[in-house]
Amino acid sequence: MGLQSVELLEVKDFPTLKKHGLTCAVVSGVPGSITSGLNHVENHGNIVAFMEQTLPAVAQFGAPNVICFSGNRKGLDDEKGLENCAIGLKRIAPVARSTRSP
Repeated sequence: MGLQSVELLEVKDFPTLKKHGLTCAVVSGVPGSITSGLNHVENHGNIVAFMEQTLPAVAQFGAPNVICFSGNRKGLDDEKGLENCAIGLKRIAPVARSTRSP
């Protein structure tokens, strides 16, 4: 069939991918739901904790990317949402840098 990669899977799926000689180019970085993302600072703690746990396993598996969503607005304006996302990403960046794939 020529299939090489299955996207948006979770760390728990890595053994099955490995068994079948597959990879995952974009791993799901969503703890819970894509509707609750980095645009609301009250979500940052859960997302950062999830990334601290998940990114080392993703790097060890050799997957190159993890996706994290901004989330639904829930009345938040674009500028504030963007600002909040930047704050959250700055918290995740050191973890991502320290766990890069070899």
